[in-house]
Amino acid sequence: MDKTYKDKVLQDLIDKAIGTYSDNLKLEALDQNSSKHEVAQVDEGLVNRTKNRLYHEEIKRQQNLEDIFECADEMLSNKLERENKTVDDDWTFHFVRFAKDVSEESMKKRWGKLLAGEIEAPGSYSLRMMILLSQMTKREAEIVNKFLQRGLFSDNKQKAVILKSKGENNDLDFSNLLFMQELGLIDANDSLSITYNNAGYKTNKRNVVFERNGIGLVFSFQTEMIEFPVYKFTSIGREFLLLNKEIELDTDYLKKVSQSIYDDKDTKVNVLCCKIEYPAPEQWTIIPNEMFFEIKGKDIVNS
Repeated sequence: MDKTYKDKVLQDLIDKAIGTYSDNLKLEALDQNSSKHEVAQVDEGLVNRTKNRLYHEEIKRQQNLEDIFECADEMLSNKLERENKTVDDDWTFHFVRFAKDVSEESMKKRWGKLLAGEIEAPGSYSLRMMILLSQMTKREAEIVNKFLQRGLFSDNKQKAVILKSKGENNDLDFSNLLFMQELGLIDANDSLSITYNNAGYKTNKRNVVFERNGIGLVFSFQTEMIEFPVYKFTSIGREFLLLNKEIELDTDYLKKVSQSIYDDKDTKVNVLCCKIEYPAPEQWTIIPNEMFFEIKGKDIVNS
């Protein structure tokens, strides 16, 4: 049976990456230099223990890599486009260097997802992203996930943000917020905001859409402008959000934040949180009967 194009792409990457580790180069080098160790009167037991340790270490690393490539294979679409660019050799080298020591199952899946995403769209994930992911523990990843649950894209995925309440407790643990900032994933400056203008506000409403994973938070306003206080994901934070875009959105948090967008003035703003199709900016459509909540003024009219 002929291989699919996806299979051929993945096999080529495996040959370049995993295959380089299957020859146990370290062990061969050790064998070649064993006479030098013996001349230096190195204890033979020490040499054997070293060879044994390297053997088991490389076997474990090989298994880690093969598990990760298997995860990537399961995530890749069989409809992988033939015109996709190939993954950069330097990127592959660094990926293997970091991924070979990943043994925790949930982290293997994350690395598999990263590899699948890079194969589908080469250049999506940076070396900085891999370095940070390689240093992240499972517990730290769980903290990051809590923030990703509230992450949204705007402006055709060019921006990634967390909307925050105006002048209220944002229900985000301050120590974890500082941790996200230390990782370089979020800019937690309290004065950050995104502003949208509406030149024709006297006669027309403007829609602003925040979205992720098929769920849209649509603000319709008939004012001169609207301002959203936000925490901004950095460029590497945006990569993390793209990598984990399937993480379920915290719609309860979105509802709370949406209600707080309004001040005491009549802002003439309506909010709709629902499933949408969003092929391009200003080209979104609501999926019928897939609403989470609707707010008019400060009143929740559907939930």
